[in-house]
Amino acid sequence: MQYENIDVSRVGSAQQVSLIRLDRVRYRNAQSRALLRELDHAFTDAAADPTVRVIVLGSTGADFSSGHDLRTTQEKEDVTTSVMPGDLAGREDWAWTHWTEPLMRWRRIPKPTIAAISGNCLWGGWSLAAAMDLRVCAPTTAILPHLSEFFALPWIIGTAAAREALFRNRVIGADEALRLGMVTTVCRPDEDVTSAAVQIAEEIAEVPPQFLRAIKSTLVGIEDMQGFDASIQLANSQHLMSEWAHTDPTAQGVEGTDETTNLVAIAIAKWRASQD
Repeated sequence: MQYENIDVSRVGSAQQVSLIRLDRVRYRNAQSRALLRELDHAFTDAAADPTVRVIVLGSTGADFSSGHDLRTTQEKEDVTTSVMPGDLAGREDWAWTHWTEPLMRWRRIPKPTIAAISGNCLWGGWSLAAAMDLRVCAPTTAILPHLSEFFALPWIIGTAAAREALFRNRVIGADEALRLGMVTTVCRPDEDVTSAAVQIAEEIAEVPPQFLRAIKSTLVGIEDMQGFDASIQLANSQHLMSEWAHTDPTAQGVEGTDETTNLVAIAIAKWRASQD
């Protein structure tokens, strides 16, 4: 498959690390359907390749990902797969197929995965990073989680911390993300975040692959036995229902209005004001 929205290379001293980078800089690496198809292909290839021991997911440009692509011309003109339907049931099924299932597959890749997060990591961008085993970020990284189609946040930081962050709709900076466990490492200001992630990947690659597979399978299995899949299904339904009710004037209890509440813009504005 020829990639147009991602870049894939082999890195590390022994070439045992597959580096997959989002490459839609013009759109701040927003996740179009085409990009997600390419990601799925690249992850599948890396998972099946016995010479790959660790996968690093990074990005080109300043930002890791601004979330899902919902409105660019490129996304609207993509006829390879269907667009999200307007009815609630159709939207829920579509979101599960195109957004949730790929992340569930990538979470279960039987090899360690690391997200290298730079700049903004917003909504669907955080969902993508959360599907990786480890997360490394730059000191200037800004993370904005939300009730999403892949709602791993409470599994990572706990329900109490998730309530506080989501109720207040606020950006989480690198230091707080490290304290909460959203990221495992914050690289130095003079260090490239992708290089830092690759360095960790090379250390992990020194462990025999059968042990890495056993460790990951066990930890994923423990989460599954505790109800991970069921919680993702619940969150996907609630997420789509809340968005549909906000945008569809015929939804029960919602008055027709042209006003929109851009929660991302509000959160980013609050974040920037707090940094001044």
